[in-house]
Amino acid sequence: MRRFRFVNFPSLRCFCFGAIATLALAPLDFWLAIIVLVPPLMMMASAPSATIAGRLAFMTSWGWLCASLYWIGQSLMVEGGLVLLLLPVVMLGLPAALALFWAVFVWLAYHLTSRAELRLVWIAIAIGCADIVRSVILTGFPWNVMAHLFLASDITAQSIYFTGQHALNLVAMSGIAGIAFLWQRQVLQATWLVLPVIVLGALGADRLGSKEPTMLTVNAADTPADIRIIQPNISQKDKWKRDKQASHLAEMIQLAHEKTAVPPLLILPETAIAALWPRDQNRAVEFIQTLAPFDGYVLTGMLRLKQQAYLHNTAFLFSHQGAPVSAYDKIHLVPFGEYVPWRFIPFIDVIAGPIDFSAGMSGQPYFQLPQDSPLAGLNIALLICYEVIFPGFLDREKAPDAQDADIIVNLTNDGWFGHTTGPHQHLAQARFRAIEEAKPLIRVANTGVSAAFDSYGVEQGRIDLAQAGYLDIHLDRDIPPLAKTPFWQGLERPLFGRIMLLLVMSFYLLPLFCLEIFRQKHDKSNLT
Repeated sequence: MRRFRFVNFPSLRCFCFGAIATLALAPLDFWLAIIVLVPPLMMMASAPSATIAGRLAFMTSWGWLCASLYWIGQSLMVEGGLVLLLLPVVMLGLPAALALFWAVFVWLAYHLTSRAELRLVWIAIAIGCADIVRSVILTGFPWNVMAHLFLASDITAQSIYFTGQHALNLVAMSGIAGIAFLWQRQVLQATWLVLPVIVLGALGADRLGSKEPTMLTVNAADTPADIRIIQPNISQKDKWKRDKQASHLAEMIQLAHEKTAVPPLLILPETAIAALWPRDQNRAVEFIQTLAPFDGYVLTGMLRLKQQAYLHNTAFLFSHQGAPVSAYDKIHLVPFGEYVPWRFIPFIDVIAGPIDFSAGMSGQPYFQLPQDSPLAGLNIALLICYEVIFPGFLDREKAPDAQDADIIVNLTNDGWFGHTTGPHQHLAQARFRAIEEAKPLIRVANTGVSAAFDSYGVEQGRIDLAQAGYLDIHLDRDIPPLAKTPFWQGLERPLFGRIMLLLVMSFYLLPLFCLEIFRQKHDKSNLT
């Protein structure tokens, strides 16, 4: 294999290549930018030692993560003060910690063969595996993994329907390795590595081409609205100021009643009511009674205090009388946002504050509309903010006796992140959940991008970033749900899921083993 030549500062160049490659992510979705990941991959394969290969992998991943996660620092700017001391930790330290996954896996892959051509494939597989492990280890952080490159179009996004996100990480790296072999003019190897991408693209095009009607439509003139989602676009700096809370509630009431008739279900975002339940119960109940129609229900977020010690980020389903029908405490909390993982660090309480949120009990992120509602029996799967980025989260957390969901609702608040790429990336990853579950998904943000997707992940309507507004949604419940995806069946039958992942792995690994054995025998025969 021809060695990729570089003169000075290879680590810095890899960092820059990784940063530039993030142009392939939302909101730009400039998928051709993935080509710049080819030089770092070839540098790793042709490096003189495993340590250098691991360092180059670390720098590439660090550049990728620093450039694509910079928006996390914006959340610290909202409050300011001592919390700004965490900026280096959040903007440089967190990406560096996550970049260690690539470094370790590439270091291990380097030792598997002495041949640069084979090493290139092993390293590509290792990076795909590193993103899988990063998605699940400890609390998991599957943000901007390689699989998200497929979100650039509706056609390629269908790939997750067939493989699931974890296997798609391997396919993405396979395609990048194929481009590297194409640059080497090794067409046979390039074809073998790019083939899965081509097959998934064809399957995705066929799936969208034979698209069946789904139950969700937006702003249909000839059909009444069943759901109205509200994006109030309240400044995060002003959200919790007591002297402005009354005007904030009035703004949401105005948006809810701007168009008559008011639908039977109103959905407001995460912590839309800047209050603490049950301490501020009277204020919340008065707001719900004013907001909801006489037979309506309100789904919204609020903080909840349990036993005077446990603070939860909670979603409530309220009746028009203001009585809570169901409640769900967020299970998967955001590191640094809702809790600080390193409380042992001296003076961390002074910087970040002494109180962390508490995770809810697993097993019940599902709400069902009561029988007195026009939407009686509608089963809603709840995801609060960050939970929407985790593949298979709903099926892992579903209570044993829970019915399958009709729709997925994601309550969120991206107001912390301002006019950055973060809200757009969050929206794109939510689209993956609609496709892998084959269910309509409604995303409601304080600000960010509120949107509705059908069961194919095709956007039906949106409220853009930093805009106040509402979106009316109609549900045709006579349309049957789509068949369960192969991904979902894999979760339902864990053995099936593991076999599917092994099949994807074997597509790459078996030829490598065979080629390595053949090369070793060939070398021995030449020596004799």
